[in-house]
Order: sequence, then structure tokens, then C-alpha cells
Amino acid sequence: MTKETRNKNIIKMKKAGKPNTEIARKLGISWNTVASVVNATPGFEPIDKESRNKKIREMKGKGKSNKEIADEFNLSIATIYNVLKVEPVKREITREDLLAYRKQGMKVKDILRKLDMNQQTYYKILNQGKKPVKKTDYRKQAILDYRKQGLTVSEILSKLGVSRPTYYNILRR
Repeated sequence: MTKETRNKNIIKMKKAGKPNTEIARKLGISWNTVASVVNATPGFEPIDKESRNKKIREMKGKGKSNKEIADEFNLSIATIYNVLKVEPVKREITREDLLAYRKQGMKVKDILRKLDMNQQTYYKILNQGKKPVKKTDYRKQAILDYRKQGLTVSEILSKLGVSRPTYYNILRR
């Protein structure tokens, strides 16, 4: 394929509303090449990012999900997250909000989808104000309980799935 034919195909696909990444994938070229051709073509001026970002924030304020916004602008969801990260949505989600959704019987995945957040953020908010419990605290208590029951060290090791050095390190703490 000649360069001229390639450029015509790029413009044809762009006019059909295809995103740069899809055009690049179909033609077997980089998305940077697609962007360069599109930006150099009259009638396809580069997008003003500030106005685009403002529209993205407005859509988010109207309750659209990041996926819906990404589809509308032919952008990745990661780009939408980055735009929204610069100027976050006004309302802060609190631990009480999350607990209220759980009391309503919502599953965690449904809450994540509704609030458009990831699992790490969900649990970070949920565990705010709580003292973190170390994994070794559980294991030490389990070791002590097994010892009271009269189990041998080998039996405790197999039940807990830890090595002998780890066993003794836990007891020393």
C-alpha cells in the first residue's frame, strides 16, 4: 500500500467515526501515524483538550459512566480517569455511604459500578479509621491455639502452610 492510499484510508475511516487506535490496528500502523495524518488534513483540526475535558466533566456530572464517556469521545477509559483526576467530581464518598449501600443488599461489584470506583478505593474508604491487622497476628494466634490442642510442630506447619523458620519467626514476634 502506498503512502497516499494509506492516508486516504485513514481519512475515510476517520470520517466514518472510527477511533485512531482502531484505524491503526486495521491498517497495521501506529496510532501516532494515524494522528499525524489526521492532524495534517484540512478539516480535521486537533481537538482542543480543554473544551473536551470540560465536556467530559459535564457528562460525568450528569451521571454518565466513564465507559459511556469514553465511547462517546473515542478515548480509553484510562484517559477519562486521568481527565477526571485533575478535577475530581465534587461529592466525596464516605464509609457511611458504602455501608448504606451494603445494608440495602447491594453486592460490592454493583456498588463499584454505581459509584464508578475500583475495588482498591472501595476497601480503602471502607477501612478508614480502622487499625490494620497484620497477617502475623492471625498466624501467631493460630499457632498458639494449635499448641494448646497438643499438635506437633510438623502438624501445625502443614495446617498453616508455613515453613519451619517462618513458624519460629512468628512466635518470636
